[in-house]
Amino acid sequence: MPKKQVPSSPRSSAAADGGAGRKAPADTFAQPGQHVMSNYAMAAAPLLFTFGWAAKTLQAHPLLWSPLGLLVAVSIIAAQVTNSLIGTVKQWTLKAGLGGFDINKKGTPAGEHKVPESLGIVVGTMHMICVILFQVYYYTAAGETADLYKVKREEYNAALAATIFMMFLGFADDVLDLRWRYKMILPTIASLPLLVSYAGSTTVILPNPFAQIFGRVLELGVLYKV
Repeated sequence: MPKKQVPSSPRSSAAADGGAGRKAPADTFAQPGQHVMSNYAMAAAPLLFTFGWAAKTLQAHPLLWSPLGLLVAVSIIAAQVTNSLIGTVKQWTLKAGLGGFDINKKGTPAGEHKVPESLGIVVGTMHMICVILFQVYYYTAAGETADLYKVKREEYNAALAATIFMMFLGFADDVLDLRWRYKMILPTIASLPLLVSYAGSTTVILPNPFAQIFGRVLELGVLYKV
């Protein structure tokens, strides 16, 4: 009695053919841009509480609509300008030799292409431009309260000075490859404008173990800024 021939499965056929008919496993990694919308949704989820609080605040203070609208408009414009400038400045930095290879992609095609450096100067410059424009706007809009605004303006300028100093330090590090001892000292100097302009409280509330010795509220004075 002849034996009944059982049809072979595709897997066994592929094994018999030496793997010639075997299909390559599907790539388990998502392609670039495949989950862009889901990433945006996850990033925006924590902002829902902030938007709710902002809507409640605007409802109670309608005068805030004008500065908030200007803030959003300028931020969107600045983001678009920054995005367009990065492509141009990238070519400039590569032409000037400010670039390197990504060691995490070594051995891959992406690791053979130079990555531009010092692009933070673009973002930092646009940030400083927006901050200065907002400073002019808020000081002009202060009107009769301009004298009261001078106190905040000092803190504002101190923050500007510290930010510009650190931005310059980052660019200088990319160009000159500064040593670690300089990168440890210079940020301390950059923080001095913020410390000098600080006019708030210099007291701290101590926990129970220390409150019995030093008291519940301890005045630190100059040590608070150190």
